[in-house]
Amino acid sequence: MKNTFEVEKPDFNLSPLTGMTRQHYIDCAKYILERAFNHVELFEQPIVFPVIPGSKSYPQPSDPPWRTRSHEFEALERTFNLAAPLIHIDPEISVNGIPLRDYYLHHFYRALTPGNPNSVPMPEELPDATYQFTCEFGGWTKTMLLMPDVLWPHWTKQQQDQVAAAISKWAHHRTTQNNWRLFNICALSWLKLKGYAIDDELLKSHLLWIASYHAGNGWYLEQSYNYYTISLFVVYGTIWCRAFGDQHYPEIASILEKSFDELFETYPNFFGRDGYINMWARSICYRLWISGGFPVSFINRLIRGGQGGFVRGRSFNSPHGKIFS
Repeated sequence: MKNTFEVEKPDFNLSPLTGMTRQHYIDCAKYILERAFNHVELFEQPIVFPVIPGSKSYPQPSDPPWRTRSHEFEALERTFNLAAPLIHIDPEISVNGIPLRDYYLHHFYRALTPGNPNSVPMPEELPDATYQFTCEFGGWTKTMLLMPDVLWPHWTKQQQDQVAAAISKWAHHRTTQNNWRLFNICALSWLKLKGYAIDDELLKSHLLWIASYHAGNGWYLEQSYNYYTISLFVVYGTIWCRAFGDQHYPEIASILEKSFDELFETYPNFFGRDGYINMWARSICYRLWISGGFPVSFINRLIRGGQGGFVRGRSFNSPHGKIFS
């Protein structure tokens, strides 16, 4: 296997800076997943990445078992972010001989039902605190809000109910006073969208807190200003607006999206002339994720001028010319 992804037959007319087309991004996702699935020898084996000996990463040898479950669930959820769009465009796709849809159906179900080696613990089984599980449930339900066809319809109703029970416990569990509220928002919204009972007042409270973090000009202030303004507030927030908020909380969705629109006015300033992104604040390791602003801008209702495409005639300019218009 190649050690780096190569853009074959680039199209610099369509994409002047990178030559990458839609197919190249699909190929890149396959390439990354193929490398990830090198750590999976059998279908029954959960995907998990080896810990570097002597590193500070978790789990450490002395950690309790739930830390290992968290490590496993994080690998399952994070790789699903690549697998989901691939399954969406090609339901029969396999990677390294493993059918992706079948694999994620099987392992998410096992992780979210009791009695399996990789079963995720429920909040009542742990000391009262915040846990990484909340983050991963939020990321997973965000992806399912974006692509609801990939997993959910392929479970039986009984399986859906069992999985929903696990989602509900973590969705209603305590969270931290920052962008993590979006994780609970996505999980609660997914449940409500699928007809399950939730604490509507809790969901509304999280939404109003998120709205209150807006400090002006599209910037969100938690403990500090950081790149999470794009990677969490704008990316998760825009997906939530389109998949759920427009229908169930239109006033709050409109308020949030107005702030996102304000940020897009200066969005190109995040990037250097060569595309470099400064290392900044507590979001250093997520700085590349701010590129997520590009794809979600195409589902931002205010920029798009409604549902009918870009009609405002606005363009963002860079030293290389228009980024998009």
